[in-house]
Amino acid sequence: MLNLVQSLARFPGLAFSPGSLRIWLRPSIISILCMGLAGYSCLGLERSAPAKRIFALQIAPSPHDRPAAKPIAANLLVRNFYINPVCASSNLLYRLSANEYSSDYYNELIVPPALALNNEITRWLASAGLFQQVIIPGSQSEPDFILEASITEFYGDYRADQSRAVVSIRFVLLEADTLKTRFSKEYRQTADLPERSPDALLQAWGAALQQMMIALSGDLAQSGLASSPSS
Repeated sequence: MLNLVQSLARFPGLAFSPGSLRIWLRPSIISILCMGLAGYSCLGLERSAPAKRIFALQIAPSPHDRPAAKPIAANLLVRNFYINPVCASSNLLYRLSANEYSSDYYNELIVPPALALNNEITRWLASAGLFQQVIIPGSQSEPDFILEASITEFYGDYRADQSRAVVSIRFVLLEADTLKTRFSKEYRQTADLPERSPDALLQAWGAALQQMMIALSGDLAQSGLASSPSS
């Protein structure tokens, strides 16, 4: 024990009691430690986590107030959308390789993608005036047709030098009474990003979805839906 105490006595910053193992730091050592901690804080080494940013998805409006063709004399019910689980998170998703994705915890949609796309596509179809009325589940109006959608891709593609926003959706139109399929087609739309940023990705998604909805509206207008659903 005496050897231990004698060994500790060799350290200039320590004081000890010969009758015990109680050891104190000298005031000079305490001052140095306090100054070091103060300097650590002043240098900004204590960094807080980045603030999360929350975005609302918006589809760019139609370039035309209403389609040239006469609106279809039918009510369209837009059901809740299905989405590929890979793309289902509210966090913005970036594709880095064939099998690698990155989920951005600090940048996310205000609602999950399936709900965001459902709301925006329903709003877009209603404003486009293609159908007499566009309704949602729970509406008191009786539907003539039902629109279903499966979202297979929804991410920022960062695999190449030119980054892109990617959206793929399969739309299926059914007769409400018979559930007979009247129309089915998958659309895949991309839009280049001017830079790799959440803001650029949201704007590119909006532009890509606008082109997709213009194409969908045109296909529906040419699909013979103006005639009454079969009985």
